[in-house]
Amino acid sequence: MLIPVNPDAEMPLYLQVACSIKKYLESHPTGHKLPSQRHIATLLQVSKTTVVEAFNVLADDGVITTREKSRAVSSLKAPGIDWPLIIHKARQSRARDDAAEPHGSAYSKSLLMWPGMDFSPQTPLMEVSEAVSRRIASADFMNYDDIGFLQLRELLAQHLKSRLAISCSPEDIVITSGISNALYIIACAFFGRFAPVMYEAPGYYTSILTSQGAPAIPIPMGADGISPQVLQNHIARHRHAFFLTTPLDHWPTCHMTSEANKQAQYAMCRRHDIPVIEIDAMRGLFDAPLPMRSYPGAESSVIYIGTFTNTIGHSMRLAWIVAPRNTVKRLLEVKSQVEPRISNLIQIYAEEILRSGAYHRYLDTLQHRVLARNQGIEEMLRRHLGAKAIWQGQPGVSRMITLDCPPDASAVIRMQGRQISLLPLGALDSTYANSLYMYCAADSLPNTEALIRRLSQLCTR
Repeated sequence: MLIPVNPDAEMPLYLQVACSIKKYLESHPTGHKLPSQRHIATLLQVSKTTVVEAFNVLADDGVITTREKSRAVSSLKAPGIDWPLIIHKARQSRARDDAAEPHGSAYSKSLLMWPGMDFSPQTPLMEVSEAVSRRIASADFMNYDDIGFLQLRELLAQHLKSRLAISCSPEDIVITSGISNALYIIACAFFGRFAPVMYEAPGYYTSILTSQGAPAIPIPMGADGISPQVLQNHIARHRHAFFLTTPLDHWPTCHMTSEANKQAQYAMCRRHDIPVIEIDAMRGLFDAPLPMRSYPGAESSVIYIGTFTNTIGHSMRLAWIVAPRNTVKRLLEVKSQVEPRISNLIQIYAEEILRSGAYHRYLDTLQHRVLARNQGIEEMLRRHLGAKAIWQGQPGVSRMITLDCPPDASAVIRMQGRQISLLPLGALDSTYANSLYMYCAADSLPNTEALIRRLSQLCTR
């Protein structure tokens, strides 16, 4: 069913029609034949010319395929991976394996792995527990500010300057309860307008980007993120867009955008006056290039999102938006409506671990361990898969492994390790038909090698 359009909305009618058609196609398989343009115009009470413009937009973005003297058909990709079903099957198969193994009870059923390995993410929190207890007992615990604790924002500004060369004042920082919430606030503030959003795909954030009805244009990634030429081609067609980049994306392409590529992307966006939203979710785990927000002139054109979630842990639901000063007021107006409160306790913990230096000490140790682990995994991959596959990925956390021939998806699912996720990607995109996503940061190196050895044996069948 097509979503009705609103003639009084700020978004042009043809874009509203395009969004309505795209939403309709999401519940239909690839190849589904659309109603005629005249029928759609009648249903939505718009002119046929408006529908023709919407079809042109959808065809440019690869959503539909138009054929001469025939109705347009959907060319949307097949639905993504059914994670609940895959995880359920993986657990079932492992449970059967456990029943046949004498030490099966030692297996952890959790498939949510932690990049800190045996180095507990509670370490920096425990260091400041006494200071936090004193704060809770004081009246200071009850202070609250929509934008976030001033002391926390001051310390974050210092942290960003010293670690990432990002110059900002506390007034440029908005505290939120997580990256998804931060992006949703930005979407509510800006994405409901006529400008589309170009984003690196595949990735996590499509539903948030389209939540306000904004057209979202996926740009395919490679091992080095988006190539400048591909980005240039999209900018030429969508000159009034935002560009969303995740330079340390850890699923499913496992890429880390190089410094040279980031600079080229930034220069291109600045030349065409394209605002950039930079999601730096995995920052702190790797020796990675500096974010775009540190580049000259970026303070007026780049919105930066950072977090503690992927270093300290998922219980530390705290993120921050660093934005141009003229956009902060708008973000706060939206934030007060969609996220009226953030845990005072979490803000106090974050403030104290930054003030004490516990966070920086923790990151230094964590990065050292991730680097050592990465070297071990690389050696195992070379030893067992060097002649059978190629791989790319982030240090110590994940790999995208591309085999010489398509793997048996059911066999791969049965190969789940003790705390290793190994999942086929063919259901996500046909271009990944020969690829697997391996996430193995939480398990020991011997268990990781056992799984890689089994994968090597699977390649010979």
